[in-house]
Amino acid sequence: MPIYEFKCVQCGDIQEFILGAGNDSEEVEMKCKACGCETLERVISRVGCCMGGEKGTEPQVSSKTCGSGNTCATIDLPGPSR
Repeated sequence: MPIYEFKCVQCGDIQEFILGAGNDSEEVEMKCKACGCETLERVISRVGCCMGGEKGTEPQVSSKTCGSGNTCATIDLPGPSR
């Protein structure tokens, strides 16, 4: 289930809401938890990620020819194989 962030237009508080699929039977009360205002606007969430770490564990990029004159790239990320 995706998590979305919303900003209250009255007090400016930013909150997260977990929203399910359109046919989900559970309704989410879209109300500011700080002031009770029902006017919220969706904000773009920041995302953090970390790749690499130890020496020799950097992502590896390889490319190959696919089709006539086209190239494709693959990024191999470090970590355990599945």
